[in-house]
Amino acid sequence: MNRETQLKSIYGAEQGQQLWDIREVKKGTYFYILKAGNQSKSGKLIIH
Repeated sequence: MNRETQLKSIYGAEQGQQLWDIREVKKGTYFYILKAGNQSKSGKLIIH
């Protein structure tokens, strides 16, 4: 996976949580956007 790789997942409308198994993800800084309807939230995830 390189820095230009974009991870995209689409989930149904149900509420809950999604766990991401990072055991095989390279260390680094990842930026994300969560969207639900007309709302969105962005953030930064740092994996050491």
